[in-house]
Amino acid sequence: MLRVLGIDCGGSTTRAVLVEEGKPVWTGLGGPSNLSSSPNELTRKSITAAIEGCPDAAAVCGAFAGLITDNQKKAAEELLQPFFPQAPITAVTDFEAALVACGDDIDVCVLAGTGSLICSFGTNGALHRSGGRGYLLGDEGSAFQYGRDALLHFLDGPPDDISAQLVEGVTSAFGSAKKSEVIMAVYAAEDKAKRIAGLAEPFAEDALRGTLYALKSLRIHTSKLAHVVSQHLRQYHSKLKSARIGCQGGLWSSDVFRDIFAERLGFWCKVDDILVDFDLPAPVYGAAEIARRLL
Repeated sequence: MLRVLGIDCGGSTTRAVLVEEGKPVWTGLGGPSNLSSSPNELTRKSITAAIEGCPDAAAVCGAFAGLITDNQKKAAEELLQPFFPQAPITAVTDFEAALVACGDDIDVCVLAGTGSLICSFGTNGALHRSGGRGYLLGDEGSAFQYGRDALLHFLDGPPDDISAQLVEGVTSAFGSAKKSEVIMAVYAAEDKAKRIAGLAEPFAEDALRGTLYALKSLRIHTSKLAHVVSQHLRQYHSKLKSARIGCQGGLWSSDVFRDIFAERLGFWCKVDDILVDFDLPAPVYGAAEIARRLL
């Protein structure tokens, strides 16, 4: 049987999966490969690492965070082609792959990892999106936003209120627990978005401990993300009475973010009923499905 390769190129991690008859037969992992925020050479290295040792694929789809323009799409396909010279190749946005992975039962996909974005297919098959815009101009409710608040708490908070887990996370991400050195490392890092987003993990632990900064941040950012979902529903699915929301991305691995986001959706979204699914096939499988459609 023919094997197809999906590659999920994100702001923190690049994941690859080779699928045969709907089942994974090989997987790979690399670093960040956001087309808009990761340096070109870093993107190339991350993809190379993710697909190293991959058997031949009959078709390939790369799903890229930060894919905005047609020129970027062409460049991404040209980047992938030499690795699989005989295979048809396409590059799509990471959110399209995430939405495809959700399946037909989901109305709207909420993608939240290093960044965030809301997307859905319209009745005519058109792909609609809301939010996003990167960590400087948007990405509401993303791991970056929580990680940034955690980092600011580390820099500005009372020493006796800064958890050992947060200190450990900052030290691991930036090579020091000295505040001046951490600030320098943040601005010097090529992958600063990934490193800051990584602090969402100690942030979640702080939230579980009931730390005030984390609880405040959690309510603010989940509300902002839920509000973007409500705007998306009003603009693209105004006739829906019951909304099925699929949540994709690494942020949702923690119940800390799941529970309050589901509650905030109920507050912001003016529909009769909301079903939220956090346990869906990963976006990389959506990329593999898009690759299968090339055959």
